[in-house]
Amino acid sequence: MGTVILHKPSQKILNKLKELENREVTKSEMIGINIYLLREKKQLTQKKLSIESGLSISSISKMERGKRVAHKTVHQICSYLGYSMKELQNKIILNSEETGIDIEIQLKKERKMLDLDLELLSLLGVK
Repeated sequence: MGTVILHKPSQKILNKLKELENREVTKSEMIGINIYLLREKKQLTQKKLSIESGLSISSISKMERGKRVAHKTVHQICSYLGYSMKELQNKIILNSEETGIDIEIQLKKERKMLDLDLELLSLLGVK
């Protein structure tokens, strides 16, 4: 029987996960969190990831901070990391078995224009 070696996640990953505990995030932020975690897990700097993925450091930085970037750019980094955009935007990729931390992060409910219109009308007293 082979020996299973568990690699302890880096302190940066653990700190990021603790910082995120019980937060609500947008889908863009969730993608950014996962890109950051996967980059750290692979021990890549933004510069090295930039070179290997063909994206600019600026684009990688924007994505990691949850800023909106072109879909093409997001798909390119997802493809490089081996995940679909849907996988990265819905939940934390690193599970508790990998990190030793079980955290809850909720996605913010996306408000649709109709919801905003109805809310505005109710504020104006129109039913």
